[in-house]
Amino acid sequence: MQALLTVLLLFTFIQGLSAQVPLALGAIVGETSVRPGEPYRFRFRAGTKDRITIYANELTTSACFSAKITRGKDELLKQSCSTNNTVVSAFPPPVEDEYVVEIGTTRTGGAAFWLVLACDGPCSAEPPEGAEAGSMEVNRMAPGALPLEGLLESGSRVRRFQFPVVKNGRYQVRLERTDGSGLPRFNLYNPAGKYIPGAETHGSAVYQQTVSASTDGDYQFVMYESGYNSDLPYRVEVNCLLPCSMAPAYEDPTLRSGDVVGVTTIHPEELYSFQFLADQKDRITLYLNDIGVSSINCLTLRAQGGQRVVDNACTSRSPIISDLTLPTTGVYRAEITTTRDGGSTFWLVLGCDGPCGGGVPVGADGKELPSAAVMPLIPLKAGASQKGLLSTAERMLRFNLDTVPSNTYQVKLTRTAGNGLPVFYLYNSVGKYIPGGAGSTVRTQTLVPASSGPHQLVMLESGYNTDLPYKLELVCQSPCLGTEAGAEVTIAPDVIRMEVSEGDGGVVRVPIDITTSVPGTAVQVEVVNAPWVRVSPGAIVAPGQVVVELRDGADYSTVSPDAAIRVTSVSGGASVLVPIELRTPATARESFSVTTEGVQFDVEAKGQKSEIVEVTSESEVPIVVRAISGLPTSVLEVTPAEVALEPGETKAFALTAKGALAQDALRAAVVLSTGTERKLVSVTVIRTGGGDLTVGVAPTSIDLYTSRNFPQTVQVWNSKDDQLRWDATVSSTLFSAEPRFALTLPGAHPNTLEVSLGSTAISNKLLEPVPGSLVFQVQSSQIEVGLMAKPSSPPKLYALEAAAVLSPDNPSKSIQLNSANPRYVACVTLSGTDSWLRANGSAVSGGVALSVQPGKSAPVTFSISEAPPSGTRAFVTVESRHGESCSGEVERMSLEVVYVSGQQGQVF
Repeated sequence: MQALLTVLLLFTFIQGLSAQVPLALGAIVGETSVRPGEPYRFRFRAGTKDRITIYANELTTSACFSAKITRGKDELLKQSCSTNNTVVSAFPPPVEDEYVVEIGTTRTGGAAFWLVLACDGPCSAEPPEGAEAGSMEVNRMAPGALPLEGLLESGSRVRRFQFPVVKNGRYQVRLERTDGSGLPRFNLYNPAGKYIPGAETHGSAVYQQTVSASTDGDYQFVMYESGYNSDLPYRVEVNCLLPCSMAPAYEDPTLRSGDVVGVTTIHPEELYSFQFLADQKDRITLYLNDIGVSSINCLTLRAQGGQRVVDNACTSRSPIISDLTLPTTGVYRAEITTTRDGGSTFWLVLGCDGPCGGGVPVGADGKELPSAAVMPLIPLKAGASQKGLLSTAERMLRFNLDTVPSNTYQVKLTRTAGNGLPVFYLYNSVGKYIPGGAGSTVRTQTLVPASSGPHQLVMLESGYNTDLPYKLELVCQSPCLGTEAGAEVTIAPDVIRMEVSEGDGGVVRVPIDITTSVPGTAVQVEVVNAPWVRVSPGAIVAPGQVVVELRDGADYSTVSPDAAIRVTSVSGGASVLVPIELRTPATARESFSVTTEGVQFDVEAKGQKSEIVEVTSESEVPIVVRAISGLPTSVLEVTPAEVALEPGETKAFALTAKGALAQDALRAAVVLSTGTERKLVSVTVIRTGGGDLTVGVAPTSIDLYTSRNFPQTVQVWNSKDDQLRWDATVSSTLFSAEPRFALTLPGAHPNTLEVSLGSTAISNKLLEPVPGSLVFQVQSSQIEVGLMAKPSSPPKLYALEAAAVLSPDNPSKSIQLNSANPRYVACVTLSGTDSWLRANGSAVSGGVALSVQPGKSAPVTFSISEAPPSGTRAFVTVESRHGESCSGEVERMSLEVVYVSGQQGQVF
């Protein structure tokens, strides 16, 4: 009898232990139910300097929750049933050890809650074996990215989001109800799960909170409807307030100050957006002119980083904003919507007052992004006239008026037939409206230009519904200087050389002398492919001088070789382009070229192979190129260590790969550097024989982008039934990886960690790619993942998981492809050479096509047609095109798929 009792007690103990869910500090657990006598049990590990708080957030009306914490057989804390969501507050662990928590209830019908395990302190204790980060699915967001929209159904109760932060950075989380009557709410937590109060309501539809990050890492918030009983259609965004250099770039078409966009129609739920470059000293006006029925239009204006400079300002008047002072120099995104059921039709003008130095946002190559569909300009010289018919199909015409500041002009628009009412609007070269027109069948206005450069006129018929035969005249009244045609332009200097030093010095302001063959000629000066400079004034009467200077706070990390200033005689002379050369610590280089960007070696376990990489000097002086390998010499040997080159000379490096790998494949880079110039040669070494390894990682290489610092997932697995501890370290503070250690799960079930750019990469602007590595130490062996920090713009199509691990227990795996392009569909093709691998049911070797909707994601499910040998690794190329009819340039990225079967391979 005693033996039976002992067995029963032991069974009960083991059963209770198996029901204890292991949790890491900071974990969030989704909807969980308890009943009297049936508590929820979990265990965690903490140190003596930690303080543990447990939030059990009530999902059931009038519920209470109790809590008990034990260590072994010792009961350390017991809280009676309480309706307070904080069931444990600042519990101090007496020693660093593992603790068990029971959450219960006395409510007869049971109760439900969602739970957060929070920690305050170092929070660095190793989590329990097999600890999970919480059962609630994570939706990742990037600060400054465009908002996410969705529907939280009442049955789902809660939704969890996560976003990366930089210490001392300021961020805003904004949740908006887009329909219905549910009350949007969220709770915000730091990486260790500590609740951060401070959220505010803005009416019943908006809930938002601003937070200053106390540490690097991933902040998270849990979204819910206030009563957990109503559907919640929502729009959620995380905005970066400071610093925002890491925020994703906008993908919208661009406008310059003074641009006019013709007839545009939007409907409710549709968005018209554009981006523009502005100086902190500029004052921006946006004229939004209704066509036909008066509409209420709304504007949201965002700085790069997502901060709302104008928050959904709605009006039926034009301008929709007037003389708005902007907080910083940089790129802004305008979003226009309407509340009118029948839609809104309008035309718009982007106006500016201030330096208005020209230029538009640029892409990764430093060249200007495509312009929005602006109205074409019809030239009209002083003393000339233009006759024609403005049809109801055209609606509007835009004219470029050749004007000089010292002159007085009369603008005259005459209806030559019919009964239409002629109307025109005058603007200066940067879009500032000039009032004063009068008249019905003949409309006139006196124009005394207050600024240099051509002015512009937008002509229309008053009701937009009648053909208008017209005659437009521009008459110079006095003194009519600078109106001679054909004046040629001369510029000094013929190259604008600017220099930025490591400190605050350098040549950042260059005066330009402009003369013309006919004195008194008006010229217009504009910036081309150089948003990091401004020119003032934007137009003069020659001879005269303008000044080119670096914009305050400008980002000159990407400089186009086509950067220039264009000077044009408005009286019909030829344009002159003056190149801009910007010398920075990154561009003052000793230049050279390399014959290849990448080398792949297929090497037997005990063999070796060699490849030649040639370098050619493009410098005007002798240089020395040094080779720095990202791999140990036992795997890759580079000889010689350096080469000395005369101008134009070519020499070679020999790269020899060896099969002494502690893994089945390895990617890294060889850096070729002169000290001021560096090139990267990517190297892939694949071991083709010698058995399969017990422990593996995927992917073998990861690119991380400063402008979109999304955490990337790395998977590590063990194909045996052993549990082996691994420790992960990164090569420098440019990178960050969490967690730093764990035990492999047995039987080829991968566990994961996340790698991202660290605080050093974020606080210091990178001017060129920097290689690094993530090293896994497993007993006496090391496994490496190649890392690359890149300052260039990331691909518009991306995946947060770049690898899939398949096994007999898990023969398929989905990877989400995400589109960062809010405008165009991504047309995607997957290809590879491995016949055993399938994607979305089709053989990868035959090519697999799919599409990703703008700003959305689509899954790619990998599976096997037949099992390859364990450890087989496939590289899948993903090509994508964005643009009208998929006409954009091809972008490429790589995904890895590994097949692992248990109980094979060598043990470390």
